[in-house]
Amino acid sequence: MLYMESVMNIHIHTQYAENYGTPEAPYWKFKGGQTIVVTGFNHPLTSGIGEAAQAVVSSLRATIEYANEVAEEYIIDWELASVDALTEDERLQMEFDGRISYPAKRMEVLRHPK
Repeated sequence: MLYMESVMNIHIHTQYAENYGTPEAPYWKFKGGQTIVVTGFNHPLTSGIGEAAQAVVSSLRATIEYANEVAEEYIIDWELASVDALTEDERLQMEFDGRISYPAKRMEVLRHPK
């Protein structure tokens, strides 16, 4: 059986929140988040591609997520994207400014489960 491989990006979406209360009585306000572009995801185009991408996202969770008494950021979703796809923020910058002044953070997959 012939398997085609495709290099894709994974767009990881996060939620950021700040605590306007105290550690004893927290009051969390959601302040947005970011999209992190994971480059170099190369996997056969088979039914297992979603599980392989999820494994990459899970392996990056400790690098991306954090939580303390005053702020936290955590992954809320991810999606596969073509290598030339812009994030929503980058697309809006191009639409309104004609250039990308604030590119999304990029991380590279050096090794991932197949």
